[in-house]
Formats: sequence, C-alpha cells, structure tokens
Amino acid sequence: MPITLFGQRLHLGHAILALMLAAAAVLAARLVVLLRAPLPPLPPIVEPAVADRALLARRDPFFAREAAGEDLPVTALPLSLHGVRTDAATGRGSAIIGLADGQQAVFVVGEAVTEGVALAAIAIDHVVLDRGGTREALWLADAGGRAAGEASPQPPPFPAAGPDVAAPAPPLPEALQPGADVRAAPEEDQTP
Repeated sequence: MPITLFGQRLHLGHAILALMLAAAAVLAARLVVLLRAPLPPLPPIVEPAVADRALLARRDPFFAREAAGEDLPVTALPLSLHGVRTDAATGRGSAIIGLADGQQAVFVVGEAVTEGVALAAIAIDHVVLDRGGTREALWLADAGGRAAGEASPQPPPFPAAGPDVAAPAPPLPEALQPGADVRAAPEEDQTP
C-alpha cells in the first residue's frame, strides 16, 4: 500500500532503498574514522637464527645416500624386484616383488614381504627391506637378469671388419671442406 509524503507516493521499495542508503552512509562514516586513526607501531625486527651448518655436514637433505641404497648391502634373500611406484608427496608407494615360490605380489611401505622382512622404503630403481632391524637393498633387474646395483661384465668386442661393413663415405666437395671460403665458390647458373 503506497504512502503519500509531500505529495509523492512512496512504495515499500523506496523504504528499502532509504534503509540501504542510511547503511551506506554509516559505513562511509566508519571508513573515514578508521582512515584518520594512527597506525599501530611496527613490530621490532628480529634477526633470524643462524643455521646449524654442522647439521648439513652430517646429512645431505637432497641426495640422501642411505635412502638411495648406495651404502646398503644387496639382500641375499630369494626375492626379485619387478616394478616400483613411488609417491614423492607422501614418501610411500608400492613395489612388485617376486617371492621365492615364483609368485609376484604387490607390497606397500610397511607391509611384511616374508616372515621377518618388511618393505621399508621405495626408490626409483630399488626398494629397501628391513630384515630384523638390518636394512638391505633389493634392486630392479636389468635386461641381463643382473641387479642394477651389481657390476656389469665387460662389453662385447667390436665385430671385425668384414664384407658386410659399409664402404666409407665419399669426400666432401672442396667448397664444403672446413675452413673453405664460401664467398669464393663459383656461382652456378640457377636458370632452368
């Protein structure tokens, strides 16, 4: 129902608009008061603590050798590593390990592989086993069946030159020889 004020008809929407304008005026006044108030003092500057460099000398956080398995002995257990899935975000993952009976199973970090042996850690090319408190490494096998951490045998010798060896390539033209002056080369006729 419209209300008449000073000869004008006002509706409910006009009342809501008037309330919103009043609220905006109150907020603007509070903003002016806040901007005119002095700022609080800054906190005192404190020097950061000096890093313990001896800690970095004892342990390398980026290339941890124990986690890499370089210092760990290769396990003598009848196990073989067939695949790994690492999870760098959580430090967990899973590994496919072949057991003594020939069966392959998937194990997660902390799970028992055999009796008295648990999967302790997973890296890109090996896993670390905890065997009664002793850590041992189990490496992925390469194509020759050797563990990746073992030394590989000498490479095979190069084959002797025989009739199936390709002939040497023909020599380059003089203009293409190293050190040749390209500008001095004769120009060929480009017309068809």
